[in-house]
Amino acid sequence: MKALHVHLEAYTAFFRNQTTITGTQMCLPCPPYSTILGIVSNCAGKVISPKDTRIGFEYWCGTTTDSDLERTHRLQDEGDKLIPHRKGKWILKRYIHYCPKLDIYLTNTDLADAFENPASAPTMGRSQDLAWIT
Repeated sequence: MKALHVHLEAYTAFFRNQTTITGTQMCLPCPPYSTILGIVSNCAGKVISPKDTRIGFEYWCGTTTDSDLERTHRLQDEGDKLIPHRKGKWILKRYIHYCPKLDIYLTNTDLADAFENPASAPTMGRSQDLAWIT
């Protein structure tokens, strides 16, 4: 069977666990299937569904998962403008992966151009977790 092999690397990755909304946010041990579909769709510039290709993947994390502190500036809507939220700033603690590597295998080899000339920058979870294709 022919397949397309795509290798991605990044400095950080965060795959949100849906059960932790407040407090310390835990990171899933590997990207969920929906995130893999999102990465492929992001690079293709269109929605790629499970009907379009079969997907396999391998995920490695170069160093151990560690915590990350993030300061957020919350805003609230005041009609025609955004103003600082009355509760002020917020600090989040997240467990993230460092030096992640992701190998994606796709049966639809027509998607090769999506990774040679991606429509948008691939990310490993959050928008700040930019990845590069090697």
